[in-house]
Amino acid sequence: MEQQTLHLELLANNFHEALDLRPLFKHIHRQLVARRAHKDALERLERLAEEVTSKELVGLAEAGRVRLVNIDLRKLAANPAGLEVFREDLQMRNDPQGETTRRFILEALSWDEKRRECVVRMRVSEPHNLETFEIDDTFVVGFFDFPLVDNTHLSKGQRCAIILNEAHTREGFAKATLAYFPASRASLKDKPYYDEVMSQLLQDTGRVEKP
Repeated sequence: MEQQTLHLELLANNFHEALDLRPLFKHIHRQLVARRAHKDALERLERLAEEVTSKELVGLAEAGRVRLVNIDLRKLAANPAGLEVFREDLQMRNDPQGETTRRFILEALSWDEKRRECVVRMRVSEPHNLETFEIDDTFVVGFFDFPLVDNTHLSKGQRCAIILNEAHTREGFAKATLAYFPASRASLKDKPYYDEVMSQLLQDTGRVEKP
């Protein structure tokens, strides 16, 4: 397990922008749990994931928006129907007209301590139409969801992602991050689809009507 973790560290530090490393992270995590590995081994894996996520978020924040999301695990346990943890209108940087403004609402639904994952309902409005939601879905958010690869496609060539950064069950809180960014900042694996690029280009040139 030590050798596998070391290999994963090498991959994560050098190729996280091009590879989907989530399956490897989850595989090693499952093995550590099954073998009842020492707590330090699990924390090492989570710290590695947090380092990768932090590197990716720095680049995404340059063009988009990144926001911290605090989750009170004690309040969540007392509210099984769900707990709203974030509500804010965000827009891309270098957008003085607010054409990319969307409303983001996040609701924590449950926390799984064994898997170290949180189920989150995410609602994202259409751009410049804050009362109509383009995305209304439920996501399982964990430490190994890296935003460059594991993100949600939005219209207008945009993306968003939720990432779990910290979880302290004894203290009763967790921290996550919401990232909203242009598809041009996604990994090589997740660049905009050709038809999506063409559609946006035609809209920008006025050759087709915007939906």
